[in-house]
Amino acid sequence: MAQIPFYQKNACLVQLRQSSLTRQAYQYYRTVEEQTQNTGGVAATPPTALVGNVRNLANEHESVIGYFTASAVATSLDWIDRRDATGIPPGLFIALNNRPPSQPFNTGGYGSKDYPTAICVPSDGRTPNKPIGWRD
Repeated sequence: MAQIPFYQKNACLVQLRQSSLTRQAYQYYRTVEEQTQNTGGVAATPPTALVGNVRNLANEHESVIGYFTASAVATSLDWIDRRDATGIPPGLFIALNNRPPSQPFNTGGYGSKDYPTAICVPSDGRTPNKPIGWRD
C-alpha cells in the first residue's frame, strides 16, 4: 500500500484513505494517466481528447473534457510506535563524511532542544493541530 520513510525513531500516525470509484470513472482517469505519462516518443501517436460525462447543455455537439464523480471515503488510523526499529535512521539531510548537518543557531550541541524552528503551514501533509488518534 505504501512505504513510510524511516527518518527518525519517533512514533508516527498513518491515515489510510480508500475512495470508491465507479468502473467508468476508473477507466477515464486511468486513460488520462496513460496519455499523460506515456507520450513524447518519436513513434507515439498524439493523445486524443477524452470526453467524459460532462456535457454542454446549450450545445450538444460541443465536446467537453472532464469527468464528474462523487465518492465514498473509508478512513482508518494506524499508530506505528517504531519500538522495534533497528539501526540509525538516515535523517532528513545527507551529511558528508557521516557527520550531522551544520546547525549554526544551536548553542547546546546536537543533543540540545535549542534548535531553530519554523511555523507549521497547514497543508495536506501538515497541520498545527493535534490529529485525531495521536498518542502522547
